[in-house]
Amino acid sequence: MKPERQNRSGFFILKVNLMSTPLSAIIDKISTGTYVLVEWPFVQELMEYDWFRQECYLHQAFGDQPYLDSAYFVPLIRLIEINYFNQLQ
Repeated sequence: MKPERQNRSGFFILKVNLMSTPLSAIIDKISTGTYVLVEWPFVQELMEYDWFRQECYLHQAFGDQPYLDSAYFVPLIRLIEINYFNQLQ
């Protein structure tokens, strides 16, 4: 697996060659810091979870970046968990 590097905003970028990387290593990296930008109104449902305030980060635009009202960076592993539990029901 290739090493991760930190981008200017402080988030880690992970480059993975899916054909040569064991699935367990990919899942481990997903659970340790991969975030997805979720925009309004989709983020509203996530705000009801207990973990939301501690684990999610409000998107803030800098420079020429587009401003996204009420968009949050949400841990990918949380979105996977929600999807998994919804499939069980």
